Amino acid sequence: MKNNTKRNHCPAALCLMLLAWVFAACSENTDDPAYRSQLPTYADVEFEVLDADRDIIYTGDRVVARVVESRRGRLLGAVKNTWTCTPVDVQHNAPTGYIYDDKTRIVPTDTFIAPSTAGRYEMRLEQTFDVNGQWDNYNSTVQLPNNGTVEYKTLSQLLYGIVVKKQFAVRTRPDNLNE
Repeated sequence: MKNNTKRNHCPAALCLMLLAWVFAACSENTDDPAYRSQLPTYADVEFEVLDADRDIIYTGDRVVARVVESRRGRLLGAVKNTWTCTPVDVQHNAPTGYIYDDKTRIVPTDTFIAPSTAGRYEMRLEQTFDVNGQWDNYNSTVQLPNNGTVEYKTLSQLLYGIVVKKQFAVRTRPDNLNE
């Protein structure tokens, strides 16, 4: 009987030693910033009227919304983008996903037709980023110029999120404007 008891404890002890070794090996660089995934930092959202040399957005204009990045992110993988406009949504022409790497500079953009009714609107970009390094805890909201915000958050140890909101005005198109 004693012989069987020793055999039952031996694999359990071996498993515990192996598990301890795995934890020790994985925790070696947990505090090293070189291995930490970082979200990009956004400074603003710019609206550019296409095919026109003006800053005023009129109803029916083709417009591109472009996020201005002030600091590159690090050790991030797949990115998913969702653009919306409120109170009236528009048709969005934007990439919904891509791989975020340190060499390629992909700027989040959305090309859309301005709403047909004049007023104030809010463009919203929701992004999720796969974490490819050590995760960090993000939970902050930053004000952008002229009625905008950026919210940075950690959704899980494997996923970060950013929500960008920016207001813009649409004016009624003048009768004499042929653009």
